[in-house]
Amino acid sequence: MPYLLSFFNKFEYHFKRYIMKKSIITFLLLSMGFISFSQGINALNVDNINSVSIGEFDFKNLQFKETQSMVSISNPGFIPGDFMIDQKNGNAVYQDAGNNLVICRLENDQVTSRKLFFNSNIMAPAYIPSEEKVACFSIEKQFNGYRNNEDILFFSTIDINTGIIKQKIQLSELSFNSVNAPFYGTVETFTGGLKKTVKKEVVLSNPVYIPEKGLYLVLIKDVTGTNRMYKIRVHSPKAAVASNRCNYNIIDMAHVRGTETMKTLYFTTDGLNNTLHVGDFDLETNSMSNSKVVGIFDRPVGDVNGMVTPVLNNGSIKFNKDQSALYVTYYNSKSINTNIFSIDVNSNTATEMINFSGSNMQFDFGYSETDYKPYTYNNVYTLFPNPSKGKVYFKNETGIIPNSLIVYNTLGQEVRNLRVQEVGSMTEIDLSDMTPGIYHLKADMPGEDFNGKIIITD
Repeated sequence: MPYLLSFFNKFEYHFKRYIMKKSIITFLLLSMGFISFSQGINALNVDNINSVSIGEFDFKNLQFKETQSMVSISNPGFIPGDFMIDQKNGNAVYQDAGNNLVICRLENDQVTSRKLFFNSNIMAPAYIPSEEKVACFSIEKQFNGYRNNEDILFFSTIDINTGIIKQKIQLSELSFNSVNAPFYGTVETFTGGLKKTVKKEVVLSNPVYIPEKGLYLVLIKDVTGTNRMYKIRVHSPKAAVASNRCNYNIIDMAHVRGTETMKTLYFTTDGLNNTLHVGDFDLETNSMSNSKVVGIFDRPVGDVNGMVTPVLNNGSIKFNKDQSALYVTYYNSKSINTNIFSIDVNSNTATEMINFSGSNMQFDFGYSETDYKPYTYNNVYTLFPNPSKGKVYFKNETGIIPNSLIVYNTLGQEVRNLRVQEVGSMTEIDLSDMTPGIYHLKADMPGEDFNGKIIITD
């Protein structure tokens, strides 16, 4: 068939083990033979004999070319997690069948690959391009008081160069065990009240990291059976975790820069069929609009306790770098092929589809230059209207309460000191009685402070 990929360059590898200081993980470096690659490397492929290759994808003609063999794997039906490429720093990241992070280093026209092995599962990785880190979930087993170890979910960040993991946030009432993202199905979880292990249906969507907001997003159906959209401020204290009910079975999202809109891949089910949709999801209201059908995919299959789950593997939605083109991919595990849809950016309608038979292929366009700017609070705080005739509003999207908002004149004299009592998206600062001119605002935050300029006019 015209799209079958050839594989070559057999490899040799060895293990190197060491313990990271003050870390809960064991970092295992799996070095593999060097392979050449073209500068446009941006696609990952797993064929029907579980051989992995990486290479260049021609997005104009939707053709996969110049592939290089990387590794053969022993896991039947291996489905890799979302593939992410950082061409500027020379990194590519994906998640393997064992929930380990695979880091590909692209340097001097060569590729090396290593795995990060942890004593916990790593799930739902999202790449932070400005810091060469991965934001993800990790699982640790902890004694739960009922003579049993319970899987506890943490939100963490991992430095892909050192392998050091930093546990940031513990999320209670969430239980997963050896699942990739996206995941729709049942897991075993220990219920303390009943003192027994029960089956619970859980959902974990592909996550997305929004550099301009410093925000990690993922949809989770927890053990209570409620769909919730988790919004985690990666650079903020624990208080910056928020979750809201979400009535959509979201698979993956792509952020429309400068807006609150996410191009969203999700599915609905009528009990007989699953229908794949693309819609515009509003981050502020958790509402969906402009929804269009992409197609019907595999019928749900019976599960324990009468539950039904869709046959869905690694659906993804991605923009190209300038956001002029949008693509949806979906791997059909029954027919063993990858469907690639070209999506109209404005209407969300599917305009073209191509099949890659016998393989699971994922691609990524990489990041724009703005994505590499170091994140600061200045990215999420706004003063408006500015200039103003007196009243200015401080817009705060972090969910963190400032200790105070202090306004100074050009002589450095304090003219206002506002105590903020509760989290709110906007706080009014009234400078109506002040002389027209330039004033400076300092938001005293638990972490990095925000400093802004206010212009008062006649």
